[in-house]
Amino acid sequence: MKAYELIRAIDDIVPRNKAEEWDNPGHLAGDKNWRCEHVLVALDLTDEVVERAVEIGADFILTHHPLIFSPIKSVTADDFITRRVVVMLSHRINYMAAHTNHDVVRMGNLAGDMMGLKGMEPLDVTTEIDGEPAGLGVVGDIEPMTVSEFALEVKNTFDLSAVRIFGETNTRISRVAICPGSGKSAIDCAIEKDADILLTGDIDHHHGIDAVAQGLIIMDAGHAGLEHIFVNDMAAELADRFPKLRVTAYEAQNPFVTL
Repeated sequence: MKAYELIRAIDDIVPRNKAEEWDNPGHLAGDKNWRCEHVLVALDLTDEVVERAVEIGADFILTHHPLIFSPIKSVTADDFITRRVVVMLSHRINYMAAHTNHDVVRMGNLAGDMMGLKGMEPLDVTTEIDGEPAGLGVVGDIEPMTVSEFALEVKNTFDLSAVRIFGETNTRISRVAICPGSGKSAIDCAIEKDADILLTGDIDHHHGIDAVAQGLIIMDAGHAGLEHIFVNDMAAELADRFPKLRVTAYEAQNPFVTL
């Protein structure tokens, strides 16, 4: 198949017009007329991901986070960002990202389903899908449990070694907001939707204690802690749509270690 067929399919699965205005999803490098027989799906386009693609002979890379956000004045191997583009193009590898469009169309509902939320609705409404409100994150209900019990379920569900909690761990909760990735901007929405707890990532000291002061417990699973589900989600979707296409899921380790 040609790369443009895969690009078209991804745009159909997670339409770019559902992305946030500041975002930069879509086909970011390559020639859409090149052949496409093997796609590598990853969370970030790191040097290791590019090296892995070359090693296994992948000719298309799909990531969640776009490598390119800001305008680029030159593309050379001297820069740590653009050298990845140089390597990809030298191996005829196309590159595409599906970021907040995936967040809106699939990520929130997927995370909510995995945690068994009932009566789910969008946390931060940004658009519509088939006439229904959609947006970033979800909020819904669970059977009442303590924060500690919920933390154990989160760690088991998302294969995490730890989570950070702002608030009392023995508090009983029943209404949960989930915003995979960086969720500081979702705090006000979670409070407005009467959530007892917000499960997200990238929460700093001040946002955490301010949320607790307003009655909202925060559970920080890290930026990639929930978003890594993008990899298997899109890999499975593409494999189902294109049975003859080789699809490899790149499962990266956390970019940091806790000692």
